[in-house]
Amino acid sequence: MVQGSSTLHDWESKVTKMEGKGSFQTKDGELVAIKDVEIKMAVKGIISKEGKKMDDKTYETFNSNKNPNIVYTFSNATVKVDASKAVTIEASGKLTMAGVTQPVTLTATGKELSNGDLQLSVSKKIKMTDYKMEPPVMMLGTIKVGNEVTVKFDFVLEKK
Repeated sequence: MVQGSSTLHDWESKVTKMEGKGSFQTKDGELVAIKDVEIKMAVKGIISKEGKKMDDKTYETFNSNKNPNIVYTFSNATVKVDASKAVTIEASGKLTMAGVTQPVTLTATGKELSNGDLQLSVSKKIKMTDYKMEPPVMMLGTIKVGNEVTVKFDFVLEKK
């Protein structure tokens, strides 16, 4: 999900289309490394409960016709699992939005489930202007979206 603010109210959009790939290494049944990861989100899969006008502004801001995806990649991540099976993953990678790539460090926290899957959460604040994106304005400029947005993901990595 993506959360932000505006001069009218706070807002929230859901990311409905996301795919990822990577290499996960285990030792004695425990995750020890994650490598060569690419996470891709379709811009036109970002849907707001505010409706089509908000969605259209989102797609325009990302210039989705030229930049249909948001992509995060990293080569290696640090993985820590404590005695209670709490997991912390830190990755330094590159985030590409609206055709601009910036270095971004993400921290995922969660736990190992009884079946060996990993339940993880990530939250990161991002400034649109860092990606040469103009925060949207509506209603002849009377409604302005704040520059900073928070991206949040809750997901499960399935052990196969």
